Amino acid sequence: MSVIYLEENHPAAQRLLDNGIQVEKSEAVFGAPPLRIGVINLMPKPVDPIGDFGTLFAGQNAPDIEIIDFGPSAELYTSTPEKQRLRAHLNSLFILQDRNLDGVILTGFGKEEISFEEIDFWHEVVPVLDHVKERKIPMLASCWGSHAALHHYHGIQKDCDMTDKISGAFAQKVTAPHHPLMKGLDGHVTMPVSRYGRSSDDGIESNPNLIVLAKSPETGTAIVTDTQGDVLYLTGHPEYNKHSLPEEYFRDLEAGTPHLRVPENIFQNDVASRSNILPSSWEGTAKVLGQNWLKAVSERKQSRYQERVVAPGSGNLALSA
Repeated sequence: MSVIYLEENHPAAQRLLDNGIQVEKSEAVFGAPPLRIGVINLMPKPVDPIGDFGTLFAGQNAPDIEIIDFGPSAELYTSTPEKQRLRAHLNSLFILQDRNLDGVILTGFGKEEISFEEIDFWHEVVPVLDHVKERKIPMLASCWGSHAALHHYHGIQKDCDMTDKISGAFAQKVTAPHHPLMKGLDGHVTMPVSRYGRSSDDGIESNPNLIVLAKSPETGTAIVTDTQGDVLYLTGHPEYNKHSLPEEYFRDLEAGTPHLRVPENIFQNDVASRSNILPSSWEGTAKVLGQNWLKAVSERKQSRYQERVVAPGSGNLALSA
């Protein structure tokens, strides 16, 4: 079974342990180094994505992974009890470039109605996106993160209608079945979606530098990559567990959020109750998608290693890797 490495006393560790996943301290790494995955953690409940992605990536034949949290400057990071818990484990975005990461995850952000340039910490995210692109570090961008990356890299426009939320688990038709990221998905992948914002489907599908891997009538384009394979854009949350969407719904219900709809394909007979939650319909395909991305990260790491050890033009091994 693969190992997930986290900083000592990380608040997500217990969740992973409860899921039967082996967790070790980052300082305990020995032998072959794990894949180092940096998470740009912007979610409203920032402990959750660490537990969710750690669970998604762990597996019998999966590589060991070290997960490193990054976030905006403290004064720009909305103060909530959960974010205060995580603050001690959150590294500054300013040092991400120095951490020699093998892959990066860009998570969601709760305030979809705000344009990217109006977000207080956007000026901290942009240099990271530029660094990731320049160094060709594989990135997985989920939900808001996918819209942000599509906007920054390709100028794709995002619309946001706060009266029309897409929420539920939707079957996506695989439109590029032979792409390596879609290997083993048998023509479909189910994905939880929870968002108001929509990146332009026309802008994505007409862009020669982007490949639509899966889509559905309910969500539009759901899984996209670029022709270089640098970024995996996910307009939903395959990492979610079965309680994620119900808890979001009940949170919004208690807050009096207008135009709220019961998430589709989440509750038995669409009756919203914490005792009426259906089993996850996406866990299997999400695992395959996650492992396919990790394989791409591992292959890119090996390719970079080969480029470093072979002296350019000589065919000889360099003295240092």
